[in-house]
Amino acid sequence: MSKNHKKAKKVAHRFNKYVMQVLNLIRAEGPISRRELANRTGLNRSTLSEVVVRLLDQSLNHEAGNYKSVDGRRFRTLEINGTGCVVVGIEFTGEKSHTLVANLACEVLWHEDRPVPRGSSKEEIMACIEAAIEAALREARRIGDRVIGIGHADVGPVDATGERVVMSSVAPSWRDVPLKKMLADKFDLPIFIQNVSNSVVLAEAWWGVGKGMKDILYVYLGNGIGVAYYHNGEVVSGATNCLGELGHTIVDKDGPMCECGGRGCLEAIAGGEAIVRRVKDCIESGVRTVMTDSSNYSLKRLGLDDVVRAAQEGDKLCTTVLSEATEYLSIGVVNAVNLFNPGIVIFGGTLAKSHDLVIDSIKRSIKARCLPNVVGELKMEISAFGEDGPALGAATLAIRDYLSRAVNS
Repeated sequence: MSKNHKKAKKVAHRFNKYVMQVLNLIRAEGPISRRELANRTGLNRSTLSEVVVRLLDQSLNHEAGNYKSVDGRRFRTLEINGTGCVVVGIEFTGEKSHTLVANLACEVLWHEDRPVPRGSSKEEIMACIEAAIEAALREARRIGDRVIGIGHADVGPVDATGERVVMSSVAPSWRDVPLKKMLADKFDLPIFIQNVSNSVVLAEAWWGVGKGMKDILYVYLGNGIGVAYYHNGEVVSGATNCLGELGHTIVDKDGPMCECGGRGCLEAIAGGEAIVRRVKDCIESGVRTVMTDSSNYSLKRLGLDDVVRAAQEGDKLCTTVLSEATEYLSIGVVNAVNLFNPGIVIFGGTLAKSHDLVIDSIKRSIKARCLPNVVGELKMEISAFGEDGPALGAATLAIRDYLSRAVNS
């Protein structure tokens, strides 16, 4: 390779880094003026102009309108161009799929829930996931934009290669699934697989309440229990992509057996399946509850959403069961906060809907039981995305890949 060729390659690589730097800043802070971009990046006017032209030519950004500064001058602002391309994001919770179509600005254009019957076989679960994706692709075709990828957020751990679902404590048959290959063979699109918590923390860092934060701890409280840690622009995943399996930390050495094979796991005591099972056992033993007196509930199809809803309506049984589970959840989350020392804790999952019954109690425990220098400046927020969070995170995996390929093409 000639010296000139090496030099040109080095210059192109450096320019691409500038493009990605500016693109990420526009994504995170947009609409933003060229003047502010120059101040934030340190790039000179000529280089920044070249970068912006490149982004506009590739339709990754567009002019968002005029911004008036404090000195009265007007500037054209830039933001991510959400039009032209869409992504499909899907979450598998163990009992349903939640699927959405989003644009490049991660704005949700359509979403849908589909039940996945309890006790389904691996093949039946796969059929449900494929049907949900097919419905999303039909909607994408109706919208008329090009689909650039599919992201899947799974309730179970995903291997370090991002190829296989390892296991699921809430869907026992969902083990050792080569999901990426199966979906790629079926849909012929770029496929991205990640666990729920790692998916959501990326979405929160890119689009949500974690924007601008360097150290983010996301806490997922639903049928599964997990945390994810985002540090200096990256999701920290561990040697085998299993960092953050909070649900499989031991909180009672003599506790119940967990689907993972261990005993006394937090998830086996305070996860969604355990909460629902406790409520059902109490009902079967004769405890009165709104669930037995209202046609709004089906005991055969009782889920964590139902327990939370009944507790919010003042049901004594569900309130008591959630309160007992929250004591154990607080122990787990306090330990995680002391371990990771984040700048912000973001709560998501079904139990995050119950602010006063669950999340407020956990927040009080964090303030009372974490080390003073850990909790002193700590922010605590509820996820900005609600039910869409995991699927949006999965969609963000596809968006990140597309933007990176576009910049480096």
